[in-house]
This record gives sequence, C-alpha cells and structure tokens, in this order.
Amino acid sequence: RSGGGSGGAPSRAAAPRGASREEVIVRSAAALATMPESLDLLILSLGKALANPTDGRYKRVPLGNANFKTHVIDAPGGLALLQACGYERNGDALCLRKMDEMVLTLAISALEGARGSAHYLDAKSEMLLVSALGASKADFDVAEKARRARAAAKVPLEPTDGAAGNTLLCFHIGSRKADRVRCVWRRFESWNTLGDLFAYVDSTTPLEIGTTGALFDVTLTAPVKLEQADSGRTLQMLGLWPTGHLSIMPILAAA
Repeated sequence: RSGGGSGGAPSRAAAPRGASREEVIVRSAAALATMPESLDLLILSLGKALANPTDGRYKRVPLGNANFKTHVIDAPGGLALLQACGYERNGDALCLRKMDEMVLTLAISALEGARGSAHYLDAKSEMLLVSALGASKADFDVAEKARRARAAAKVPLEPTDGAAGNTLLCFHIGSRKADRVRCVWRRFESWNTLGDLFAYVDSTTPLEIGTTGALFDVTLTAPVKLEQADSGRTLQMLGLWPTGHLSIMPILAAA
C-alpha cells in the first residue's frame, strides 16, 4: 500500500525550510502513517537506541541493509526523521553521534501517535490480509500439487494408437465444444471406467482457490453432467466409445 493518493491520506510533503527539528519529526511521522512496516521499524530501532544509550550497535544503521533502506531510508519522511533525531551519514551507515533523549522520546511518541491513526490501522489491516492470502495461496499450491499427484497414480496407461477396444476422447476446458485450442485428445480402453476419467482430469487440471471441477459429456447437443456415483461404469456403458467429447468446467466449491 503506497498511501500517497487522495481520499484524506496524510501529506508527504517535505517540511518547509526553517522548520524546527520537532516540526520535522511530527511532519515525518504523519507522512509515514500509511506505511506500517516503516513506522514499526522506526519505533523498534529508536526504542532500542533510547533504551541502550551506551551501546553503539543501536546507534548505527547500515545503509546496505535492504529492509531498512526500503522501509525507512527510501520512505517519504523516513530519512528526514532520522536526521532530525541526530543521525548523520558516516561512510556506509547512519550514526547517532549525540544522544538526545528528549528528541528520541518525541520521535517515538510522534510515531506511536501515527500508529494509532485510522490511516495506519487501515494500511496495517490490508497488509495483514495480503500476507494471509499469500500464505493461504502457498498452502493451497502444496495441497493442489499433492492432490494431482495422488490422482495421477490412479490413471491407467494410455493404450497404443489403433489397438482393439480403444476409445478416443477429447477434453475441452470451457464450454465451447469446437474450441480446438482448449482441447486435449487422449486414448482410453473401452473398459476403463468413469472413475479413471475423473482421476485423469484431477491429475491434469489445475484448480484455483475456491473452485472445484465438474465433468460433462458434450458428445451430443445437450451437456450431461457425469456424477461420481457412476464412477464404476465403463466408458462403453456410458456411450463414450469409440469416441466422445468431454467438457471440464470449474465451479465454485460451495455450489
């Protein structure tokens, strides 16, 4: 979330020339209100510096730290706030040369205030939602890969072309029977079952989160949905011999 657009987002304009460092701190904190990662990182970093005034580790920020660079140095208001707190560039780092507890306390207070704003809370909620959805997608991808592998183990071998008892089936992805671009031909034995077709479809058709797959016989004009209850019936019994057309349709899982 960039937060730099309209709709009441706080201003990111640089502090005017001649502004006191207190004004710079307050303005910078407000500018960072829509950037939860930036606010959280600055509060943590400045808090450690304030709590450990004699420990040089907490007064030095390496400019090569990618996380700090992205969320603080390159964030509007981030560098200005650090400089107002007394950080100065020293080679490849920003260093707090003189500890001013009052200034650091003011900065942390201003950042905490911004963290309590509606802008921060909205941005944080969106960030957490995106993170949760990303984790859900990763988990789903793992489960989907395992599902397809289990189904592939149940698929019978494809018979050779021209062998007796073969049936040639065309699988369509979508509802347009004549759409050859989205059609896959595959041979089966006439005594293979509908369950074998379901296994083949499950092993080859990726699904999206919230959907499942349905299989329709579209050999004739009116599509006929093929049901799991008929999994034991042979392709010959179902009329899918010596050839046939099937449509694979994604549907909502709750449907």
